[in-house]
Amino acid sequence: QVRVIHTDTGKQASELLSLGKQLSVGAFSRDGSEIYLSYNSDQIGRWSLESNALIDPIIQPGGTISNLKHAPHEDQIATAASDGILRCWRTSGSPKLLWKTKKLGQITKIEYSNSGEWIATATASGNIALWNSSNGQKLEIDLPHDDQVFHFQFTPEDQVLMTVTANHLIHFWNPLSGLSI
Repeated sequence: QVRVIHTDTGKQASELLSLGKQLSVGAFSRDGSEIYLSYNSDQIGRWSLESNALIDPIIQPGGTISNLKHAPHEDQIATAASDGILRCWRTSGSPKLLWKTKKLGQITKIEYSNSGEWIATATASGNIALWNSSNGQKLEIDLPHDDQVFHFQFTPEDQVLMTVTANHLIHFWNPLSGLSI
């Protein structure tokens, strides 16, 4: 079961999915009126928080969904599954696959830049790559790490990407040049 709680009042806003489905990851729509949830390992559903109704299902090929992020300013989501492929979906109207990458390895994290222009991915091997969110073209830089990256985040203006690794190191990068700051 999924419950949505208003953080300012502590009151339950909605109750979804008492359907006995196994849930793994989720993300809110940019306006907060919908939630995207991965269920039954390989499906994504878009639910209305107002009506508690399933709007659209997305069948995600590639196995168990491990990551799901909604773009900050666009009607799109990025997903990663156990096949190691990053997929980007249009969410307005009927869901549609916009683009996908080749196999990247185990994707451990996905994050949109604050402008929504870029999608950053981290793999279990410690590589971080940046992708153009509109067409899936990879930015020709890599941000290698000696250990798995557990967290990364763009600054508000997207000029710096901070990464945190399993060996407790924090790195700061210029995301467009790939240079350490």
